[in-house]
Amino acid sequence: MRVLVIPDGAAEDSRLGLTSLELARTPVLDEICSQGRVAPRRTIPPGLGATLDEAPGRAWIEAAAAGIDVPPEVTPRRVDLYRDGLRWEAEDPEAVALQLAESSGGPAYAVGGHRYLVLGPKEPRPPDGCRVRIWGEGPRLEPLLDATTVVVGASGGAVGAARLLGARTVTPPTATGRSRTDYAAKAAVALAEMPRSNRVVVHVAAPDEASHERDQAAKIAALEAIDRELLAPLWDAVARAGGSLTVCPDHGTDPRDGTHLAEPVPCVQWEKGRPPAGPDRLVERLLVGVAL
Repeated sequence: MRVLVIPDGAAEDSRLGLTSLELARTPVLDEICSQGRVAPRRTIPPGLGATLDEAPGRAWIEAAAAGIDVPPEVTPRRVDLYRDGLRWEAEDPEAVALQLAESSGGPAYAVGGHRYLVLGPKEPRPPDGCRVRIWGEGPRLEPLLDATTVVVGASGGAVGAARLLGARTVTPPTATGRSRTDYAAKAAVALAEMPRSNRVVVHVAAPDEASHERDQAAKIAALEAIDRELLAPLWDAVARAGGSLTVCPDHGTDPRDGTHLAEPVPCVQWEKGRPPAGPDRLVERLLVGVAL
């Protein structure tokens, strides 16, 4: 049984100063690192833009996450709204979706926060004062997994991708996909899934969302909550079951400006009886110059 915890956007560029992973108090993660194997991992393929603007097929992922059926002849588009350089969340997202639908000539859906899914063929017109960003079109993900893999997370990109890939998904009702979420609920679901799953993946969006809010203090608080409320019970259960535990961000996100980073991220893999290797903390600067 293998468990993977993904603290979304947790990594940062250590050349710019102390990172959130360095500043956060994470005694459980530190102990996992002291007993595990810590190394850098490249999670974004070379050539894919650092801001992830070029990620293909993101709209299909949003549709799968939201349970929206896309007609065979339609290519969906994900539309993000910004105001004054920041993500803009409308007080009435359904009214905004209606406006986007009217201007694009087809259905449009609010799928969370600043994100909308547009099925119309024309250019969507954003509300006054907003800038629109349309993600690149691309193919659907093909199934690579099966029901022996379960992904635990809030409704969003990770869950949508998991569904397209063929995995089972579980979304706790109190999981928000925001910088503040119910970590204990995710831990409870993961613990319940361990006996009947070969692979359990727990995705936590909070570090990434805090970075997009330009709030490093909230990002540090999220990392500390992940350590306390998620990693502590999961590591104990994995150790008793004789499984393996991996903690690895999917990418970095700079909390100063909300930019996604494409550089390799720090990753730790723990398995009982396997000798430790690498640094004893999941810290970016300790892995500078280490081979991938």
